[in-house]
Amino acid sequence: MIGRLQGTLAEKNPPQVLVDCNGVGYEVDVPMSTFYNLPALGDKVSLLTHFVVREDAQILYGFATAAEREAFRQLIKISGVGPRTALSVLSGMSVADIAQAAGTTRGAIYWHFADKAALFDAMVERATAALAADRPEDQAAIDLGQMCLGLVSALDGIARHPHLRRVMRIAIHRVEYVGELDALRARHLSAHRAWTARSERVLAQALAAGPHPAPMDSALAARGLQALIEGLLHSWLLDPDAFDLPDAGRAAVANWLRGLGLDDGACAAPQSPNG
Repeated sequence: MIGRLQGTLAEKNPPQVLVDCNGVGYEVDVPMSTFYNLPALGDKVSLLTHFVVREDAQILYGFATAAEREAFRQLIKISGVGPRTALSVLSGMSVADIAQAAGTTRGAIYWHFADKAALFDAMVERATAALAADRPEDQAAIDLGQMCLGLVSALDGIARHPHLRRVMRIAIHRVEYVGELDALRARHLSAHRAWTARSERVLAQALAAGPHPAPMDSALAARGLQALIEGLLHSWLLDPDAFDLPDAGRAAVANWLRGLGLDDGACAAPQSPNG
């Protein structure tokens, strides 16, 4: 069995890519979550793979992460869920969509996973990877401007990519942290606390360097900023047509920084060529 491909990305025609491995081209079907994070044509690429042999075809499926491949393998064990449906799931399909495609129930889908949190973990991991693509490698070294731009970029990514939007909607509005899914809560809480700690560190540095006494301590400022972003995202996912997510996020973060007496210049809307 072919477990991994490493070579040059020769072609991209969603959902298929062509990987050149020492002169041999492998056609690989990938979920859109992987496709969106592929490098440019001509660059090196590495994909974990799953090989499917049928009477009429031999198809290679590729994945950016081990969690993604494991979720795929669990899904195709379910009666009525074939590789194509599994790829759609990994591109952002909800569990209800899986059940409809398989002609079964959501409960039956959950039952087929040894770890009931595996599917949601894979979805959130892919969303996080996509949103983190433009972040500086050294997160400990980011400044206030980079933090602001990173937040706006994340909101813009969710607004622009349907699969990210669907994953976030599932994670925020549909997941119930009960039973075995309580383990998922612990993982999400860990990521939540890491984000807050990073924001607190950046805000503490900015407040200490400011010309005026800080109106609140950095821990409270970080929690307030996180609540602001999460509330905005929660509202937008309920009604995406109500407002422009990145523009509203930029304005909200700028107003929060201004209220703290900090420079909100990094959150200013880009000037038009005629402005």
